[in-house]
Amino acid sequence: MKAIKMIIILLFLSLGFYFFSIYKMDHINKHSSEPMVAVSTFVFFNAAKAIGGNTMNCFMIAPIGADIEEFKPTPKMMARLSKAKLIIYSGAGLEPWIKPFLGAKKTLKLSRYIKLRYVKTTYFKKIPDPHYWLNINNMITVAKVLRDKFTKLFPSNKAIYQANATKFINKLEKLKQLYKSRLSRCQKHTLIVGHDAFSYLGNEFGFGVDSISGLSPDTQPSAKTIERIIKDVKDNNVSTIFFIPFTNPSVMKSVASQTHTKIGILQPIVNITKTKLTQHPTYFSLMMKNLGKISDALECR
Repeated sequence: MKAIKMIIILLFLSLGFYFFSIYKMDHINKHSSEPMVAVSTFVFFNAAKAIGGNTMNCFMIAPIGADIEEFKPTPKMMARLSKAKLIIYSGAGLEPWIKPFLGAKKTLKLSRYIKLRYVKTTYFKKIPDPHYWLNINNMITVAKVLRDKFTKLFPSNKAIYQANATKFINKLEKLKQLYKSRLSRCQKHTLIVGHDAFSYLGNEFGFGVDSISGLSPDTQPSAKTIERIIKDVKDNNVSTIFFIPFTNPSVMKSVASQTHTKIGILQPIVNITKTKLTQHPTYFSLMMKNLGKISDALECR
């Protein structure tokens, strides 16, 4: 009798495992049948996922925690990119490693739809500032571009992309109004940062940005530049200066020490650290944290 019961139990377990295996394989096959869409940076990956939803297998090219400008795709990633239906990248000089795919029909360069800000270098050569997504109006443009591109590639999902993009853009409009409201009445008007990643944001909401290293976070500032920043901090009675993730904060800490100011971190949202990943960040949550820190530094009411 016990033997019969054992056989019945084993039979049910076997059937359960069989049907689970069928379900799992069906789920895997369904997922693998979704078109692959590759995105170079976290900020645009976040937007693509929000608009594309479950209609595509969207993945980041540069891994979480990587410095976007220094990143180099592995052979395995290059093979994966060759199978992608679409490769979305920022442009404006942010991803020098994208060159092998330039000119390919399946690439989408987002900066071509944006009016870029140009900055003069030491040799009077103008280069584009790639941090255009920190201007919320530019992110609205990006959302529309992604919506239209996805609709063109996968027209059967048009209604999904329209609805998701509308929801995303509405959130951007609300975010823009929050920034406008919080930064409309400020006692101070200059933000001091280590890396010039926030000028689009400053131009949009009316505050100045002074930086130590300019557009290149790896540039070692001269003694003259550091003296200018220290003078700027004192002249504008600045209470907090900022550095960004993936950069060495030693110079900013030195300036803070000499000027008796606090030091903080602002997120340019190009990529995020592995620590930040555990907090499930989005463009909106990171921009809200930036808003709080900027409004405090500028003493906005």
